[in-house]
Amino acid sequence: MSIGKLLAAPVACLMLATPAHADPYPSKPIRLIVPFPAGGGTDTVARMMAERLQQSLKQTVVVENRAGAGGTIGTSYAAQAEPDGYTIVLGISATMVMAPFLYPNATYTANQRFAALGQIGTASNMLVVNPAFPAHNLKELVAAARARPGQINYGSWGLGSGGHLCAEILMRAKGITMTHVPYKGTAPELADVLGGTIMVAMVDSTTSAPYVQAGKLRALAACTERSSNLPDVPGLKDEGVSFDSSFWYGLFAPAGTPAPVLSRLREEVGQILKQPAVAARLKDLGIQATNLSPAQFEEVVRRDYAGWGKLIREAGIKAE
Repeated sequence: MSIGKLLAAPVACLMLATPAHADPYPSKPIRLIVPFPAGGGTDTVARMMAERLQQSLKQTVVVENRAGAGGTIGTSYAAQAEPDGYTIVLGISATMVMAPFLYPNATYTANQRFAALGQIGTASNMLVVNPAFPAHNLKELVAAARARPGQINYGSWGLGSGGHLCAEILMRAKGITMTHVPYKGTAPELADVLGGTIMVAMVDSTTSAPYVQAGKLRALAACTERSSNLPDVPGLKDEGVSFDSSFWYGLFAPAGTPAPVLSRLREEVGQILKQPAVAARLKDLGIQATNLSPAQFEEVVRRDYAGWGKLIREAGIKAE
């Protein structure tokens, strides 16, 4: 064998033994899981973030709706996804810190199964009625419920949802009872309250505001504080009903996602949320943009997990 061939053989062996470099992230489309049906407030926020992430990451971001069981089906799916940065989830306080106490089959907790990418903002849920319903303010609704205990139906976007819990807190504070009608999402719930199938509903301010502004719904109170897109509607705190846990939107990745990928996603999410156009759009949706670091957001998640868990246990609220 020639000297040239003898020298080439070790080089070839070294080339075969050297591992190929991984493709830079992201090298393929990213799925953004929304644990509610299309058309609701969570879906609206997710699609806005997906569009911005797609621009900044130079990669396709596909919104995938996986609804059911108060958001736990889609959230559980995301928790079990491959932690490679190609599956992320839009989380809200109801799915991340309330649902684990309400649904026995929820196989996740936010701090154990997810890494926070960033808090998008905080928002208020809204107590609304069909214009044909005689109550024009919360006091009149409370009086009607006291006169007809259990006979007034109210809707929410699911058992154990933020709207459901807000209504439970309201009823306990005012000593009234109404009958809960759970839906599989905000969109079908809104359709029924607009059509008069139910007359009272807890909905998110993101999707309800245009109908309130058009006179197709009447807003009685925001839960818990006034909403940026309906500032004239009093908050429950203004009505003497006070509790300290806010409702928020955030992005999460499965726990175990590699640190460089988490760092990239957190950086991109943070830069998106600093854009004035994004803050303005969120305000239009009734969401107050926040400027928390991922570590600060994770502390909010831990605090709310403890606070809502205590409230749910003491109130004996179940999703069944």
